[in-house]
Amino acid sequence: MCDLSEDGFVQLNRNPFSQADRSIRKHVDQPESIFKFFAKHRHGEDLNINKDFFEIELEALETLKGHPNIMELKNSSQSLSIDRIEYFVLELEYFMNGTLKDVLFNGEGYIHTDHTIFVWCENILKGLSFMHSKKIRHSDIKPGNLFMMPDYKIKIGDFDLAELDNDTFECRKMCGTPVYQPPELYSVPVVVGPIK
Repeated sequence: MCDLSEDGFVQLNRNPFSQADRSIRKHVDQPESIFKFFAKHRHGEDLNINKDFFEIELEALETLKGHPNIMELKNSSQSLSIDRIEYFVLELEYFMNGTLKDVLFNGEGYIHTDHTIFVWCENILKGLSFMHSKKIRHSDIKPGNLFMMPDYKIKIGDFDLAELDNDTFECRKMCGTPVYQPPELYSVPVVVGPIK
């Protein structure tokens, strides 16, 4: 577990659709963690929605802790100040192979055999089944939220849009990435039975 001090972070990417920035530590040859920052304030305005996203992701990851197909939460902080900006911070497992999206669209020379695809599907379904057994609905499953382990097995991550204590799996809100949403979501509310 790393100490969440104020300095020494390098931003990995800035997704305009995300509420959080992802960074790694400076001066580290082999990163072991990725840090997800949720700003508390921006331009003098309170970002209470970021607190909600942080708390949802934190609770989901704590509930799902220890499953081999769920991203590992290493640490969290309710308050970290960097350059006079206050953040909520999650320290998460780092994946040097990136996401399934990276492998599918940027993985030059990587061969996707039938067996590999079967293992990916099995990993995803095991993770989803475990989530559903804990009454958690991810709400944003897509290749960019499926992280590749060194052995190219998959872990599910990015739970800031998750719905907790959802035992009916009723779609309570429109969220996620539209191109990856099921068509029935557009006729909200939809009730989907639990996975058996």
